Amino acid sequence: MSAGPRSPARTNAPETVGSLAPSAVRVRAICCTHPVFLSPVLRRSVLFRYLQISSFTNSSWMRTDALILLGELQTHSWSNASDTISFVKPWAQGTFSSQQWVHLQNIFRVFRSSFTRDIQEFAKMLSLEYPMELQLSGGCEVHPGNVSEHFLHVAYQGEYILSFQGTAWEPAPQGPQRVDLVIKVLNQDKGTKETVQWLLNDICPQFVNGLLETGKSELEKQGQPSVLSIYPTL
Repeated sequence: MSAGPRSPARTNAPETVGSLAPSAVRVRAICCTHPVFLSPVLRRSVLFRYLQISSFTNSSWMRTDALILLGELQTHSWSNASDTISFVKPWAQGTFSSQQWVHLQNIFRVFRSSFTRDIQEFAKMLSLEYPMELQLSGGCEVHPGNVSEHFLHVAYQGEYILSFQGTAWEPAPQGPQRVDLVIKVLNQDKGTKETVQWLLNDICPQFVNGLLETGKSELEKQGQPSVLSIYPTL
């Protein structure tokens, strides 16, 4: 996507290689603060990230791979060849029931399928050239005090192009002008926006809290700085 810059200001590009979504999914992002119930052991912030990279060789061939990190520790992986998210750690289901986990996997499967279709449609709409690569980074950072921050960013060819702010999609400060058309289409999809907000505002912090509980023993033994630091020294 090429065009003149949108403004002289530029935020740092988000980390790329994530996303979440519902039954009619498209690319998007979110960043807001909401109160959540947190475990009393939480004393410092912990970051949870879903990182995805999708490569499109042409209009009919693509692959998508993803991984999930708690701090800097990988807890899940999702290869292009699999319909299910794999547990890298035995405690990676957290405190979610099997039924809850199956439901989430179904949502993510729909997301991946819809994401592929949407990108192909946008490629036609904007006359994008192949090969191309899109990266998503989504998740939440859970803080003490019953607060969490949520994010989901999208990059095209390594360039940050859009994010979800509050209740609507917005272009990156220096995003190409043609992104405006993508934003318009995405913001018409109310159902997807509501599901993304639910996943990031409610499900993400709940899931993180469960991982901290089920994985506490290993996290303490490994001494992972970015994760272990959330536990108080007794």
